[in-house]
Amino acid sequence: MKTAVSILFRFFFRRVLLGRYISLEQPRQGRYSKRKLKAIHRKIEEERKQLHRKADLSQYKSHGNRLMVFCGVVSLAAYRVLRKEGVTHQYATLLVADVIWKLYILGTKTLWLATGLIAREPQKRLNYTLRILCKFPFNPDPKGYQFELRTMPDHTYTGFTQCVVHQFMKFAGTEEEMDFFRNSWCLYDFALPGYLNEGGHYEREHTLSHGDGICDMKWKIR
Repeated sequence: MKTAVSILFRFFFRRVLLGRYISLEQPRQGRYSKRKLKAIHRKIEEERKQLHRKADLSQYKSHGNRLMVFCGVVSLAAYRVLRKEGVTHQYATLLVADVIWKLYILGTKTLWLATGLIAREPQKRLNYTLRILCKFPFNPDPKGYQFELRTMPDHTYTGFTQCVVHQFMKFAGTEEEMDFFRNSWCLYDFALPGYLNEGGHYEREHTLSHGDGICDMKWKIR
């Protein structure tokens, strides 16, 4: 799975950033070319290898948790390299968030299509999708994800009291890099239900990465 993630990240990194401004503040610097992105990706791979050793994936019993931490490693490596390339915090956050979104939505959209064979009613379909995701890759692990899952007639509730990627970011990242995490990974869920189905809606009043003790999530189809 890690090999697949690496290949997909390389593909989406080059595809998403190709032609984007190198600097929003100084557009005369030009746009990202294939040659430029290839060179940057090599640096990301070197940074990823260093972070991978620090992450110690062997401490997690679950393959899903290991996979999610690996995705966090790739994300942080990409952010760090872009910052070293002179990209601003805000723009580097945006670029990496756009790339990781492609990975995030690819797996979830595939699962959403599969659950269409089980249920046609949108809320039931969303419930099935979330229940499967809570089996893999977001399954409970002593050192990783910890949560409560409740399925209601009109929504699914997931209350995460421990997030394995959040823990990795706290361990390996700076405060600026935690802000990158809050404004990339922690925002994906708000877009997901509406992306999967018209009327999809997500609510969260508390967030672990903001210092709260829980991510209290409600997923519904209005």
